[in-house]
Amino acid sequence: NSPLPLGSAAEFEARINASPARNITGDVQLVQLTGSDLVASTTTRNADNITEFRIEGLPVGEHRFVASYLGADDLQPSDSNEVIVTVV
Repeated sequence: NSPLPLGSAAEFEARINASPARNITGDVQLVQLTGSDLVASTTTRNADNITEFRIEGLPVGEHRFVASYLGADDLQPSDSNEVIVTVV
């Protein structure tokens, strides 16, 4: 990851995969692990089951995030790998 300049927005994409492939329902949350703060929650996804998040106003320092799919229908909840954003 390249450092993010102070004042810039951090952008994230979370893709939900299912087998067999289909449109997926249910909420996706972006959680900041440093402080366990819920940053955003949405059910909006494009046709490829990708949810996009844009976070503005992060202070200088290291910020750790995870996207959490809360599950729905026959799909179990799951979390993404941790993403680190360093604001300089």
